[in-house]
Amino acid sequence: MEFGNRVNIGHHNEISCFNDIKVGDNSFTAAYVYIGDYSHSFTDSEIPVYKQELKLGKTEVGANVWIGRGAMILKGSLIGDNSIIGANCTISNHIDKDKIAVVSRPTIIEKKK
Repeated sequence: MEFGNRVNIGHHNEISCFNDIKVGDNSFTAAYVYIGDYSHSFTDSEIPVYKQELKLGKTEVGANVWIGRGAMILKGSLIGDNSIIGANCTISNHIDKDKIAVVSRPTIIEKKK
C-alpha cells in the first residue's frame, strides 16, 4: 500500500489491501469510502465463499482525486488524475483523468406483485 503526499482519508473508511493499492498526492475521500484490491471467488457452490481463494488485483487512485461519501473502489480500478467520484458510486474499472463519475438513476429490476 502506498500513499502520496497530503492524502486525506475521511472517517469510517475501509482500505483493504492484500496486494497493491496506491493513492496519489493531494487525493482525499469523504466518509464511508471503501477501497480494496481483492474479491472472493465463488466458483464452487459446494464450498463456502470464505473458504475459496481470493482474486488479487491492483487498485490505483491518481493524484488530485476526490472520492465522495459511500463510494466503493474495487479490485482492478484505476482512477485517473484530477477526477471526481460521486457519492455512492461503485467503481470496478478505469476512469480516465479529468472525469467526473456519478451514480445514474435507479434501474427497475422487477415490478412488485
